[in-house]
Amino acid sequence: MTNTDIASASASRSNSIDSPQLVITTDISSVMEQLGTFVKALQQENLNLVQMLLDHVKNYCEERSPLVATDPNFIMDALKPETIKGLEETAKVMVSAGFEKDFSDLYNSCRRECLDNCLMRSLFRLKKLSSEDVQNLPWKDFEDDIKRWTRSFNVTLKILFPGERQLCDRVFSGFSSAADFSFIEICRVSTTQLLNFADFIASVSRSPECLFKIIEVFETFRDLIPDFESLFCDQYSVSLKNEAISIWKKVGIAIRSIFMELEYLIDQNMTTGTYISSGLHPITQHVMNYLRVVSKSRQTLEQVFDDSSFSGKILNIMDVLESKLEAKVKCYEDPSLGYIFSINNATYIVQMTKDNELGTLLGDEWFRKRTLKIWHYHEQYQKTLGTMPPTLMQDIFPLFYNKHQIDKIHEWKGSKGSKAYKGNLHEIEASLSQLPKRY
Repeated sequence: MTNTDIASASASRSNSIDSPQLVITTDISSVMEQLGTFVKALQQENLNLVQMLLDHVKNYCEERSPLVATDPNFIMDALKPETIKGLEETAKVMVSAGFEKDFSDLYNSCRRECLDNCLMRSLFRLKKLSSEDVQNLPWKDFEDDIKRWTRSFNVTLKILFPGERQLCDRVFSGFSSAADFSFIEICRVSTTQLLNFADFIASVSRSPECLFKIIEVFETFRDLIPDFESLFCDQYSVSLKNEAISIWKKVGIAIRSIFMELEYLIDQNMTTGTYISSGLHPITQHVMNYLRVVSKSRQTLEQVFDDSSFSGKILNIMDVLESKLEAKVKCYEDPSLGYIFSINNATYIVQMTKDNELGTLLGDEWFRKRTLKIWHYHEQYQKTLGTMPPTLMQDIFPLFYNKHQIDKIHEWKGSKGSKAYKGNLHEIEASLSQLPKRY
């Protein structure tokens, strides 16, 4: 190369940050010096960009509003046109002269620093977790991290990465392959950190308490996969897109595993536990409340169980619960108490499936059979006692009555079932019993 200047141009100055004068030269040392000057200007302008982004997503980050779609030129407009133009002209000289790597290394480093500032420091303060951290932290510590991850993932895929893609295309105008490679090099670290977090979450405890947050992770992936497919579609980035899809599927597997764990915990707890009351079993209460809430995510869970039936999985869990309740009945020496136990638990199960998504999943036929079961238990209970006193209906169906009405049952001195239920009423209302963890 010679030291002859090919062209020069002066860029107008605007805003509070002065941009360097553009001078294009074929002297590589001068070009590198000029590149360094433009990169320093870009670093200063990145501070303005970060603040603009903070202002734009403030309400979203504070959960006061959904993420507002931005102008596709958000990042371009936050940077000074003369700085972008200077980088573009410098890239033309250096890429054409075979110094693409030298230009890209310095430019990419500057843009990665900006992304890191947004994700790890200024905006979301995401933590860099190791697999050891994940194994040792209690699940509750992850819940706030998942909220931050969800917000940062959305802002990254909806605002930051599209802006970086547009900026790369402009800076490397006329060199599409160089633009593609630069884009993936800028975004790779941030993308990997976001994906690794989701991968860690999919690998933690299969306890049922984890389900709702893992569903949130699954839904975030589902909504952003189209953005991944749009942004990471060239030869350099397609592997990153495939990794995102793979981890999304892994999160789905984690959700299915939680339902398997729930079946196991019901089976183990009701097999080994001792329960002598004829009232509502705590596990019945916990499982039915849990399934009722879970069923509100029916649409998402039907996607998770796409190769099988989500309703079939719910039916399996109900079968396990009901079979274990039937086994408990055999533990009662007094058959009448066993029937009261069956009536109380079957009535609660039916009540928890009325007019909601859980009942829709189980179906009308299931509901009809369980209602008939209650009346069957009722008839069997009558046979064990002979003549039924007038107050017995309150004793059989205590779940339909409030505490004041239950107190009246105590007036009937001969009702073992009444005393058994009344003795456990406060215990049942005191707390929502939790399934024990396997680990």
